[in-house]
Amino acid sequence: MKLASKLSLVRSKIISELIQHLINAGPSRSAIDIVKLQFGGTLSYTETGHLYIDLGEDGIKYFGLPSPEVDKAWDDLIGGM
Repeated sequence: MKLASKLSLVRSKIISELIQHLINAGPSRSAIDIVKLQFGGTLSYTETGHLYIDLGEDGIKYFGLPSPEVDKAWDDLIGGM
């Protein structure tokens, strides 16, 4: 199994566990709005094995070096929480 596939499985498991934790958060649950959202971007490799960020169809950059673009994407997603 390629490293990218393994990372994808680990990421999916972490996200699933986080969602379950939020769903079962007890009294604080009423203050949490859960929205299912699928991110289109991922880490990919070129044919020569170099890692790069594939932003996916939506082109929104949620990860990478700190930048106003990344901050805006997260602010738009979580509403400035």
